[in-house]
Amino acid sequence: MERPDRKGVPGGRTPNLQWRRGDRGSQKGIRLMPKKILIITTNHSSYPGADAVGQARMGYSANTYVIRVPDPVMFPEDFYLNAYDKGIAGIIIMSSGSDCPYEGAYERLSKRVARVYEKMRARGIAANRLKLTTICTVCRAAFLKEISEMEKAVAAI
Repeated sequence: MERPDRKGVPGGRTPNLQWRRGDRGSQKGIRLMPKKILIITTNHSSYPGADAVGQARMGYSANTYVIRVPDPVMFPEDFYLNAYDKGIAGIIIMSSGSDCPYEGAYERLSKRVARVYEKMRARGIAANRLKLTTICTVCRAAFLKEISEMEKAVAAI
């Protein structure tokens, strides 16, 4: 089966696509769907960095979903595994790192992510589909770099 024409893609980039069978339960066959990337950002650090990317009109793929939370430590281990089960191809956790205003939160988060990696290995999910990183309020280039790296990682699945 031939892939659809990719001319006219904004920025000349080839979109990150995956094949899916069916169309919401119908028998229309195989269609192309973008691989979804979830970014979890913090209110006071990485979300302002994401916002700065938007204000500077520096774009990234439309299949990237950004959620803003007080701190990513609030998500239990099963959240990440359930996200993969529901079609998320990659997850980037953009934390404040040691600058986190919540005492001990980053240490708990990094231990939690280590446990999630173990569960991912047990399920056969590649570890490079989950990344814990630190992004500051003015890190526009770093924000875009993390998305680009995750796009490459999920393109391989």
